[in-house]
Amino acid sequence: MSLSSILITKLDNSQKRVKCRECKYYDRVFVPSYITNSDIVIVGEAPGRTESEKLLPFVGESGQLLRKLLREVGLNDGNISYFNVIKCHPENNETPTTKECLLCFKLFLQNELLDIQSKLIILAGSIALNAFFPGEKITEKKGNFLVKNNITFLPVLHPAYCLRNSTAVSILRKDLKKAEMFIRGNIYSEYDYKLIETEEELNIFYSKIIQLDIISVDIETNNTLDPLKEEALIYTISFGYGKKQSICIPLEHPENYNIKFKDACWSITKKILQSKVRKVFHYGIFDVKFLKKFGCIVNNYYADTLVMSFLLDENRNSNSLKVLASEYLDGCKFTYANTLKELALYNCEDTDNTLQLYFIFLTELEKYPKMLNLLLTILIPMCNVIIDMELEGTLIDVIYVKKLTIVLKSKVDAIEQLIEEKFPITKDVDLNSPKQLGELLFNTLRYESSKKTKTGRSSVDSEVLEQLERKGHELPKYILQLRKYEKLISTYVEKIPQIVHNDNRLRGSFNICGARTGRISSSEPNLQNIPRDKSIKKMFIAGKGNCLLDVDGSQMELRVGCSIANELVMIKAYQSDVDVHRLTASEIWGIFLKDVTKDQRQKAKSTNFGFLYGASPEGYQRLAENDYGLKVSLKECLKFREKFFNLYPGLLSWYDRTRENIRRFGYIEYPTGRLRRFPEAKGLKEIPNDIFRKGVNSPVQGSCLVGETKVDLLNGMQLTMKQLAEQYQDKTFWVYSITVDGKIVPGLARNPRKTGERLRTVRVFLDNNQYIDCTPNHRFMLRNGTYKEAQFLIAGESLMPLYKTVTTKKIWYSCGYEQIYHPGTDCWQLTHHMVRDYFDWPVGGEKSVCHHKNFNKLDNSSENLVMMSWSNHTTLHNLLNEKAKASRKKTMQSERYKKIHSELMKIAHKNGVFLSSQKKASDRWKNGKKLYSEEFIYQSNLHRRLSPEYKLFMKKVCSEKFAKRPELRVQSSEKFRKLNDKRRRFTAMEFTEYYTSISNAVRLKRPLAYINQLRVLGISVTKENYMKYKPRTIPTVSSIDKLFGSWEKFLVQESKGLGQWKLPNLNHKVVKVEDIGYSDVYDITVDKYNNFALSSGVFVHNSSDIILYTMVCLKKFITKLKIVGGIRITVHDSILVECKEDDKEMIMEEVRNIAQYSIPAEFTWLKVPMVFDFSVGYNWGEMEEVKKS
Repeated sequence: MSLSSILITKLDNSQKRVKCRECKYYDRVFVPSYITNSDIVIVGEAPGRTESEKLLPFVGESGQLLRKLLREVGLNDGNISYFNVIKCHPENNETPTTKECLLCFKLFLQNELLDIQSKLIILAGSIALNAFFPGEKITEKKGNFLVKNNITFLPVLHPAYCLRNSTAVSILRKDLKKAEMFIRGNIYSEYDYKLIETEEELNIFYSKIIQLDIISVDIETNNTLDPLKEEALIYTISFGYGKKQSICIPLEHPENYNIKFKDACWSITKKILQSKVRKVFHYGIFDVKFLKKFGCIVNNYYADTLVMSFLLDENRNSNSLKVLASEYLDGCKFTYANTLKELALYNCEDTDNTLQLYFIFLTELEKYPKMLNLLLTILIPMCNVIIDMELEGTLIDVIYVKKLTIVLKSKVDAIEQLIEEKFPITKDVDLNSPKQLGELLFNTLRYESSKKTKTGRSSVDSEVLEQLERKGHELPKYILQLRKYEKLISTYVEKIPQIVHNDNRLRGSFNICGARTGRISSSEPNLQNIPRDKSIKKMFIAGKGNCLLDVDGSQMELRVGCSIANELVMIKAYQSDVDVHRLTASEIWGIFLKDVTKDQRQKAKSTNFGFLYGASPEGYQRLAENDYGLKVSLKECLKFREKFFNLYPGLLSWYDRTRENIRRFGYIEYPTGRLRRFPEAKGLKEIPNDIFRKGVNSPVQGSCLVGETKVDLLNGMQLTMKQLAEQYQDKTFWVYSITVDGKIVPGLARNPRKTGERLRTVRVFLDNNQYIDCTPNHRFMLRNGTYKEAQFLIAGESLMPLYKTVTTKKIWYSCGYEQIYHPGTDCWQLTHHMVRDYFDWPVGGEKSVCHHKNFNKLDNSSENLVMMSWSNHTTLHNLLNEKAKASRKKTMQSERYKKIHSELMKIAHKNGVFLSSQKKASDRWKNGKKLYSEEFIYQSNLHRRLSPEYKLFMKKVCSEKFAKRPELRVQSSEKFRKLNDKRRRFTAMEFTEYYTSISNAVRLKRPLAYINQLRVLGISVTKENYMKYKPRTIPTVSSIDKLFGSWEKFLVQESKGLGQWKLPNLNHKVVKVEDIGYSDVYDITVDKYNNFALSSGVFVHNSSDIILYTMVCLKKFITKLKIVGGIRITVHDSILVECKEDDKEMIMEEVRNIAQYSIPAEFTWLKVPMVFDFSVGYNWGEMEEVKKS
């Protein structure tokens, strides 16, 4: 490009204006703009160091990135004009303030742009955006075209930001490509957005749309966000039905003044919304709530792109439609307008983008089947629950609030007066001023300062005041009380009456995507942050003739946590209906459960919830005081923490798994399929504590096996996962499962299914020459009963085995029966006896024998077994044997059998089969003597295998030989004497030590297995516990003392592996784990035990939104039975329901049914029962607990 085509303005600092003296950058280097005759102008923030040296904008590192991307999208970076809002180089590249930006913009940039006839102005970064559109956020406007004064703008990320965040480079490139398409006229050139203007068009569209499978829906209001306000109106509604295809129906827009046409529009709109066509919204809670208020019932609210976006990336700064459209699509061209035609274009563009985003997000979610199932079965139905909660609201006792205001203000006055009397020094001090209060406490009263603010002053926040109160200072105590009452007055007592509606109902907002963990959040006001103070909760009341029912998930976090962590002691406690808080207290204070006091239980409760997610002793100390009102010393905190993890050691391995997942993958997976992403922690050696604490709330847990993986069934079959999914889709079947104490039991399996397509898989190689293909997060049961994911298995690690054999006559009274090995008790058992014992079938008399109905001894399913008497069993089998003999005799006498047998014999003779067999037999016979005369290799069972006839023959041969040559007898005797001496020496040297080790190992085999079982159950291995719990068949401590000299020596050897005395446990060891690419994967559900055995001989695990699911089920029940009332508020693990007094028992019974049946069926990974507690009352502050029946 020739220099003549370039006009460079403001060449040097001498051309600065007089006004520039008001700017803080007046003494800095002035960098002029770079102007060409291009159709594109780029406006940035300010010049950097390189720009100040070369006196050209956008030539530094970030500028070079921008120019590179411009060239990549087809634009000539040399033909573009470059400007900055700030002309001078800020010191240390600091961000300019609004004052400097406004001053420089008016002096230079505004005038420069007036002389340029550009088609598009690209605004790079927030400073450039706010220069033209004050108050807008670059994260929400990037990639979207904005129009102002007939000038088109395109906000984009600043290239300097992209240098710091490499993932943003692709976003900037895409937005610049939009600029290139805009200049060429290829963007927004083809779209079919139509405003319905006649009844004929309305009917044509209706007949078309009801034939579709899915549509998108969006409404535009008169800028009113609350549908309950009198002025609220729905101006238009739009339906998207294809890419770039949408229509808009006018409703209450002022330009739609034809009453007949308006009525027709409303009628068709209601029919479409009530049709079975699937409907997609973006933040449908807002739209459906508005439509419901205006009498439109939405049927088949199928998906929501806001929720889908949140599931795919919970860390996004914004899930707004404009932001998503700018990142995934061409962005947005139209803006909200008052005229009907312009508003229709804006409305249609929203539904078009919503539908396109739906198909993009659906493709991504299909890669995560559990996450997609979560969306469709829980989150979208939960949106409908929220809609009702926001529309109904909760009744407020306004009269009580007025009285409470007077009471609280009198308490404030009393405390202020008390402070003034006891501490006259505070008379001229503003206790609400942190500066004045700090000077009083730490300078005047000389209290010890424990915390500093960012400005370096001593902090006077609640934490500091509480520490001072614990040290015995009175003034901080009164100040805390004062703050408490003032907070109650300003935040609740005075504010809530101002925001209730005319019907005295308080309606807050609930955000299903409000917390990254998946919990619902609340705002305007925050109904989940209502203090526990009963005087405040009494404001919330039931309507006339109604009551409030509080449904509280009992210890929900502990139940979910122990299931995910596979913490066996806590699991067993819940399964046995033991109070976990009392169990913890008994461990801390070393007392029996029945002796635990109420105060000790309360401290144990704070311990359980405090340390569940890895709190430090200091953090637990604060939690105990703030949440439970307990004052615990740091020494006690350390003791509680040690005792807690001694009792529940499985939580520590959970922490390790969580850290490793975050370190290796940068994310963790919820049991329901959600992902919690920590990209900033991926690859770090040390995971920051705040990230770790967030992570342990949702560890990875998966269960997906490749379709060719075989599973052992109790009926003797081995089927692949794929075959199970095809043949047992709607059936149950029995598999081998294992209990927490290592006992093999029948597991009832169901719902075999494909859980994913083309997912990443690994191959686990075992030392029995078998391998298992599965997803990396699939969990294998280790030999100690805990679980570990495939990706974390290491060579040599022992897995829980399934050993099966078929009996022979040498061992059992009959052959052909399957027997299994119990790893926990170290014993074998016939499989059909295991099934008999599991179902507790009576044994004896007429039911002494467990018989296989189909006579297949390997089919041990419960349906194939029946108990009968010995005599009946013998008669049945004899009858079968007679039938079999008769059938075999008949077959052998048939002409066909004789013919086939004759042909086989001819072939055998021809091939020399019988000759070779005879020769082998002859050679063995002739060389029998050689077995004794060669170098001795003794086998104890050799003589038992020799027949009596052979012995007689050998005796005769030897007698004849010695009679002919008597000297041979002497030679043979000497030779045999030497061989016997050699055998004895060999036995003494080689076998004595080996025999001793085997003998000791046999004696120790059961104690070792039992000690391992104690550890699995979380019981410490002591002499007392060993004798207390051991079965009769286990050797006593005295027997072990005789063998080792003392119990203590035995434990020392046992901890070292018992050296040569320890027999290797039966197990399968991991050889290696390799990545094998991508495959379709499958899963099955095993109730109660949540594990099953593969044909390769190892056990694996099968695959918290629980409160959300409970609310969804409860809403369905309330709607189905048309119960008056409904769900009003949800706070963490509790649900507040309003209902008629007569309906409360029915609702409680339904919640119990949900906990007992629905939740276990949906959340199959849970290992403990879910329990809900209930309390009832007229107001929320005075609730009476419902005693368990």
